[in-house]
Amino acid sequence: MSEENPNKKKKIILRPATEIALARAAEARRHREEAEAAALAAELAAAEEMDAEEPAASSQPSGFQQFAGKTIPGFRVAEYEDSGPRHPHSRGVSASVRRTRMNPTEPRRQLQLHDEGGAAYDAMEHHDVDEGGMFFTGRGGRFIRGEGSSSTVESRKGKGKDVDDLSWKVTGPVAGGPTVGSVIPSFGGHVAMEIWGGGDRIPLKCQTRERICARLRTWVRTLPPPIQARLRRTSLYHIPFTMFTHIDAPLISAFVERWQPDTSSFHLPFGEMTIMMHDVVHILHLPVEGCLVHDTTSSGALRGLVADLIGRTVADLGSPFWDNGAISAQGVAEILSEEPPAPLERQLTGIIWLILGCCLFTDKSGSRLRPFDLVEASSPDSIHTFSWGSATLAYLYRQLGEASRTSTVGITGCLTLLQAWIYEYFPCFRPRAQHISGGGGPRAQSWTVYPEKRSHDRLCSIRRQLDTLTAEDVDWLPYGHDFDPTTISRTLYRGTIRYRGVVEPYMPDRCLRQLGRMQIVPVPVIAPESASRPSKGKYVVQSSPVYCESSWSSFPTGNCIYLELFQKGSTPSACSTDYLSWYERHSHPYLLNGGNVARSIPDRTATEQVDTCSRPVLEHRDESEWLTETCQTFDQLIQDWNKVLNNTNEENE
Repeated sequence: MSEENPNKKKKIILRPATEIALARAAEARRHREEAEAAALAAELAAAEEMDAEEPAASSQPSGFQQFAGKTIPGFRVAEYEDSGPRHPHSRGVSASVRRTRMNPTEPRRQLQLHDEGGAAYDAMEHHDVDEGGMFFTGRGGRFIRGEGSSSTVESRKGKGKDVDDLSWKVTGPVAGGPTVGSVIPSFGGHVAMEIWGGGDRIPLKCQTRERICARLRTWVRTLPPPIQARLRRTSLYHIPFTMFTHIDAPLISAFVERWQPDTSSFHLPFGEMTIMMHDVVHILHLPVEGCLVHDTTSSGALRGLVADLIGRTVADLGSPFWDNGAISAQGVAEILSEEPPAPLERQLTGIIWLILGCCLFTDKSGSRLRPFDLVEASSPDSIHTFSWGSATLAYLYRQLGEASRTSTVGITGCLTLLQAWIYEYFPCFRPRAQHISGGGGPRAQSWTVYPEKRSHDRLCSIRRQLDTLTAEDVDWLPYGHDFDPTTISRTLYRGTIRYRGVVEPYMPDRCLRQLGRMQIVPVPVIAPESASRPSKGKYVVQSSPVYCESSWSSFPTGNCIYLELFQKGSTPSACSTDYLSWYERHSHPYLLNGGNVARSIPDRTATEQVDTCSRPVLEHRDESEWLTETCQTFDQLIQDWNKVLNNTNEENE
């Protein structure tokens, strides 16, 4: 006994020491984060001070936009293609000094901004000076200009061993575009490059959780009214009822092939388009204001939360429920809802967790559920303070980027948001039948979605149709021509958005036509600190969480675009005279080799007329007065098509 007691005392004595060590480690980590933020702020201030001391061709303050004599705070254009990385971990000098070292004889280029032709800034001279040159990677994965090479791919050797293949990086003109690699430098690993060269890919496997969504719809209806009221206050109550029961895999796949992760936008024949904050609000009714979702609780603590929720001990949390860091979603629902049901507070937490993990942030784990969102779900009354709309968008952006790589076979994320967005902006892809919901609910509930064939032929047909679309085929303002984007001010934010470890750029100025303004040449993209986007292999993007938090919190006094400084076009599809020529040099407008051909049949006009003909028949088939009008419309449709076909035959002859 005399030997056992000292051991026990020693074990007890060590526990406080361990706690003290952990506390000290946490304190050190907090100090490191504060030091990192202070270093970043100091470096940016030093860079601006040095920029102010340099001779400049313009009196414009460094890093700010000017228009009509006004300085626009927060609209930073500091990401020069030849400036190297701008994060304190990856360099020790300012952007001005790095530019001088790399190009000591080249004068500093200024961003000349003017008011001519309604452009809030000019064609961004620095986009075009690199034509015919070679891009190579600087520290942190940035792209730097070199001279004297026309190579289109890059590879390099490390110290004594091979470094990752860099053939996915654009280093020169690419067949079909781009001729300049400063805007979409990762295009070398894109599936569009494979398809242009004669390759192909079958429709993606679209991950959904329809079974658990159906169960959630039944479950929430059985909750007592007070619990339902608390769930409604989270702004998540309606989400299971909003998710589509069928996802159109060929349609989703065709748009994935147009997504460019470098710009966070779809590249189409007439320019860029993207999913914005106001789209998330209208389509899903998710909040976009609030705190960013950034919690990174340890795996051990997450496992403890899961065990507490389902009434198990951590030791008992094993197969068949817990496997490889995830738990069965159906198992969670069964434990909490079936007899005997769990306490109402635990049911509410479980429902919120399932809504987040199975509707907004689905992954490729099949029917399993990751525990990350349980941290916020455990506090139901404060969950409304988070920006779930921006988190959903950031996660979807990342999934689109990963799915755009050649070897990817599936896609996750909130695909209802993507599919409903396509319906809103592209009338030619809308379902054959639809109804307009009343009461101002989520617009995703306005569409009656039927199962579509998951066929490769249909995917090929949609590819061809996208290649022949024009700007006039797009409904640029689907929420009404009197829609005022400033009513959802966060949609004008320009910076990065975040869902935990996923940080993605959000740049609405690249798609001004969706905001009711004429599209002009955009400023440079917000580049990550480092990125690896190969056609095969691990997809990794590293961005500064410090910059993300600071830019998000600075809005709207900073990191904001001001619509009043941009002109409205004569038509919703209008763009500046130099935009399309710039776009063709920096993008890949067409997917199919030889797709840049004139269209002989007006698809949108035909679609609208067929819709006009069919809707009265479907909605008023028993009212004879509609029959005459329908027949007249059909007659006019036939005459129009005959006229088009006759003109086409004459041109061919």
